[in-house]
Amino acid sequence: MTADGYVSSDPKNVYALVITATGATAGDQVALRNGGPTGAVKLRFEVPAAAGIWPIELGRYGVEFITSVYYTELATAGSKIKVNVVFG
Repeated sequence: MTADGYVSSDPKNVYALVITATGATAGDQVALRNGGPTGAVKLRFEVPAAAGIWPIELGRYGVEFITSVYYTELATAGSKIKVNVVFG
């Protein structure tokens, strides 16, 4: 994901994220919401540096999204953060 949008329109468990930033601003945030653009935030990550790769494992059972999985970011500039969402 590089812009706001649905990761999945069905219920899923998210098991991991791999966040890559190139030219981002430290403090930019990415989040996964349950149910769409105004849904409850289930996961949030703040980018600690302008560039880097941060793998985040969410355990054996992951985080459950009951309705759908929606990706959103609060970033200074677009297309500077890429998030690979591992779900099943």
